[in-house]
Amino acid sequence: MKAGMPGSDASATRRRPRHARTGADVRDLPIDRDGLHALRRAVAAHAGDLGVPAGQVDDILVVASELAANVVRHGGGRGRLRLWRHGRRLYCQVRDRGPGFGDPNVGSTPPDAVATSGRGIWICRQLCTELIIDSARTDQTGTTVTAVMDLAAEPTEPAGHPGRPAHPHDRRVPHPITRPTVGSGEHYRTDRRGA
Repeated sequence: MKAGMPGSDASATRRRPRHARTGADVRDLPIDRDGLHALRRAVAAHAGDLGVPAGQVDDILVVASELAANVVRHGGGRGRLRLWRHGRRLYCQVRDRGPGFGDPNVGSTPPDAVATSGRGIWICRQLCTELIIDSARTDQTGTTVTAVMDLAAEPTEPAGHPGRPAHPHDRRVPHPITRPTVGSGEHYRTDRRGA
């Protein structure tokens, strides 16, 4: 998440997300240790059904996986994941019955490079437009975390890659070697000087 984007300040973690409608467009899935692989498959399938651009399906899978793993590890072992779309936004919401976050701004700063844990929420914040955390109050238990992603328009095929959709994170640079046309008498050349 870039500085200045929605969700990058402390107040964003306290806002309530748009509530999901009920019906066929909302997928409600159980979270538990034994079902994490099935959960990932169901999230990928439903994201496709919702028309999520192919390049963003991987991002929502990372976010859903990190949030679900937190439920299993820190949130009482069980919970629910809901996935829905509203306009150009995708919502992935998890709920658990755990003790909640002590810091509503958890994951706002990069984790220590040598830390063995503590990266999941930070990673989610990097991949999402907003991450809304509603933790338990003293008289309640449980946490609801809603990840919000702005969806890109489905990209078109890049030139030179027929049949392969463009991926928004594809930053490959064309290869520096140019192949000559047959019979042109040219030799392979590189962009490196003196080569």
